[in-house]
Amino acid sequence: MVTQGKIKDRYSDENWQVYVAKLEEEKFYVGIAIDPNIRMLSHIKQGKNASSWCKKYKPIEIVETFDTGYKWMKDAMLLEDLTTLKYLKKYGPENVRGGKYLGSLEQVKRSFRVHSKKKYISFSHQLLEDYNLPFSELRDLDLYDFICDSKRRPYISNLLMLSNIAGVSKEQMIKRLQEAKEKFESFKKNS
Repeated sequence: MVTQGKIKDRYSDENWQVYVAKLEEEKFYVGIAIDPNIRMLSHIKQGKNASSWCKKYKPIEIVETFDTGYKWMKDAMLLEDLTTLKYLKKYGPENVRGGKYLGSLEQVKRSFRVHSKKKYISFSHQLLEDYNLPFSELRDLDLYDFICDSKRRPYISNLLMLSNIAGVSKEQMIKRLQEAKEKFESFKKNS
C-alpha cells in the first residue's frame, strides 16, 4: 500500500524501484514506481499520468530496473535523479529526461551543467553520500525540513563544507545539525 498525501512524502509497504525506459529515436526516460511494469503500461497507453517525454517519444522497453531499498518516495527520488544524471552524461541532455531533469532542453542543460560542476545534486544527496543519512533518517530526526529550508541554504552549505574538511563522523554531523536547528529555533523565538 502507498500512503497518499504530499506526493513526494509518500510511503509504501514495498520498496520503490528505479526504471529506465528506452524510447523511440534513441531517447530515454528515468522514473520511479512501486511496479515499473505497471508504470510502463501507463506510459505506453499515453494516459493522463504518462510522462510528457514518453508522450513525445513512445516507450519501447524497460532497459534497466533496480530496487532502491527505500520505502519513502523522497529517498527513491534521489536515486532516480542520480540515475538520470548518469544517463545524461552518457547520452546527453537532448536524449534523456527524468527525476529533476524535466522540461525544455535549455532547462535540462542548465540543471545538468550545474549539477555536473558541483559534486552534489542537493544537500540531501551530499548527506547521503558523505554521511549515509537518507531522507527517512533525517525525517525521523526531525531535521529534513530544517535542512531543506531555502533561507538556511548558505548556513547549511558552510556547515557541510566545514564538516567535510574536519572529517566529522555521521554521529557528529547529526549532532551539529541538531545544534544548528536548536540555535535557529531559539533565535526565532527571541526575535
